[in-house]
Amino acid sequence: MVAENVTVALLAEVLSEQVSRPVIDRTGLTGTYGFTSEGTLEEQEPRNDADREPSVDSPKPSVFTAIQEQLGLRLEAARGPVQYITIQRVDKPSAN
Repeated sequence: MVAENVTVALLAEVLSEQVSRPVIDRTGLTGTYGFTSEGTLEEQEPRNDADREPSVDSPKPSVFTAIQEQLGLRLEAARGPVQYITIQRVDKPSAN
């Protein structure tokens, strides 16, 4: 991942898509940043720090390790409120 002029909030959105779960920016950092980070999505769920080792076959660290080691940010699993949409009813459109 290579980024220039990116907010931490936008980084959180991109990471949400990559790890298939909400990532909430709780850093309090404002402004924009440029960075390069290299990791793999082999490990889909963060576990204890001791368990965050890349597989023997992969030369790249997991995305969780890469974010921490390369950017100094930590992804922590936590429970919290998330927004969602509930569809209560669907109707076919009328012919016009």
